[in-house]
Amino acid sequence: MNTTRRCGELYSKMPADGQDCAQRLFPWERAGLWLFLVAILVFGGIVEKRSVFLTRRMTDADDYFRAAWAIRTGQDMYSAVDTNGWHYNYPPFFAILLQPLANPPPGVSNQGFVPYPVSVATWYLISVGFFLLAVHWLAAALERSSGVSVKRWDRRWWWLRMGTILICLMALGRTLSRGQVNTLVLFGFAGMIALLLANRRLAAGLCLSLPICIKVYPAFLLIAPVLRRDWRWLAGSVSGLILGLLVVPLLALGPRGTRDAYRRYNEVLIRPALGLQSDPARDFELTGATGTDSQSFAALLYNITHPNRIKGALVFAPWIRGAHWMISAAFAAATVAAGLRTRRRDAIGTTLFLGALIVVMLPMSPVCHIHYFIFAMPLIMALLAAMWERTSFPAVEPGYALLFGANILLNLLSALPGFQSWKDYGVTLGATLLLWGAGIFELARTPIKEQSSLSANA
Repeated sequence: MNTTRRCGELYSKMPADGQDCAQRLFPWERAGLWLFLVAILVFGGIVEKRSVFLTRRMTDADDYFRAAWAIRTGQDMYSAVDTNGWHYNYPPFFAILLQPLANPPPGVSNQGFVPYPVSVATWYLISVGFFLLAVHWLAAALERSSGVSVKRWDRRWWWLRMGTILICLMALGRTLSRGQVNTLVLFGFAGMIALLLANRRLAAGLCLSLPICIKVYPAFLLIAPVLRRDWRWLAGSVSGLILGLLVVPLLALGPRGTRDAYRRYNEVLIRPALGLQSDPARDFELTGATGTDSQSFAALLYNITHPNRIKGALVFAPWIRGAHWMISAAFAAATVAAGLRTRRRDAIGTTLFLGALIVVMLPMSPVCHIHYFIFAMPLIMALLAAMWERTSFPAVEPGYALLFGANILLNLLSALPGFQSWKDYGVTLGATLLLWGAGIFELARTPIKEQSSLSANA
């Protein structure tokens, strides 16, 4: 019997007052929380330095702010480039939202604009805030819906949140260091699940529309309300999409500007991403076979079959694109089948299914950056909740200790000098798909409450 399981059994035998004491954070845990806060602030300073004070700005936020400047000044947001020569690659909605942080190009007057260093710091704090809100919102929804009695600020309350954050830490660091929009997208995913657990399905659909309005490919998740024949959920999503993709651009750009923006978006991104070549400007920086560190199935197949490749705007062979969609279809079908046949119809089961669907969606996208794996957060939290449903907190099952440890280690190693080529061969994707496999396995297991009911009937 391992130490953590013995700890859990000893805790379950404690008197009530002893349990209350055991639920208080230990000094080292309180110190860990303060250390996490300090790390967020220190990391913010590092991000500010990398994004503002280096000769080359090491951030993607600059092209977001440049697209926002283009909108404010009536320019073409898809032709504007940041100081690295990178383009804006999302629908107009996100650039419209970021207009208060707009940043003009060098040589253009910045009068009336927020100073660039302030914009970077503001965006960093907003991103951290959205991540923490997403984690707390989903954790609170799971606690309420699962019927688990958890006191606010006790150890179990903290560990469901901080345990999830620690496992996601590498992906969070990659997102924040690049100034990426992922935490806002994650907030939409978490809100969708939390509102579904609260039976607020129309609002859940509105939350799902937020990630779609920003990155488009989360439209794959519309398969969930269709499969469940949840028309209120679907209606909320459609309403949000009309608002974000049509009404907001019409108000900000006008009818002609909106039409021109979507025409350009189709030319420079949608068609190239699907292999229907139109404008090759983004091949090198995004949609080409070796243009970026993508973890999509297509990119990994290309890397495996071209070990001596050079970085450049190379296109995928037709067989690679075909294999990509076949593998994607297989993973999607396995996830849907697990969701339809699951024995878990409770809050944890819903979160497991949607979390697995989100994870499998990532390598299906034509471009899957390594920082996208922050979207595994809902699945990770559901796995922790499922484990602690069976095992007295704070015990950790050996299989899950190995799973989470491997995920953290593989993500860490792929970021170290000398191991970065591991990303090219899908090590970080493999670590994330292990979580997906655990989620599928949990969906097939009988919930602990149902097991107790069966035992009683026997």
